[in-house]
Amino acid sequence: LVMKIIKWNPKYEGEFHGHNGNHCYYKILDGNLRETINNETIKKDFYHRPNTIGYISDSIGEHKIKNFSSDYAYSLHIYFKNDDPDFNHLLFEEQAKTSN
Repeated sequence: LVMKIIKWNPKYEGEFHGHNGNHCYYKILDGNLRETINNETIKKDFYHRPNTIGYISDSIGEHKIKNFSSDYAYSLHIYFKNDDPDFNHLLFEEQAKTSN
């Protein structure tokens, strides 16, 4: 399980990339970002604002992120594999809290 906070420079646009078999959940903390997903059948843009939660994995396709603002943007990313015991433990605890 890896957690990162990413600071996106103003007007930054990344390259299309995959996640090497990892799953990635992300939450926009501040700013506005555009995510472009590209796979064999579609190329689609999604616009994310603060508190938006998203998900990407190699099974969905490659993606790239663009900060189209003149301000910095920040996002929290959680990367994990299917068999990651840390993530499964956190997921189980969260499910237990919401079921009570």
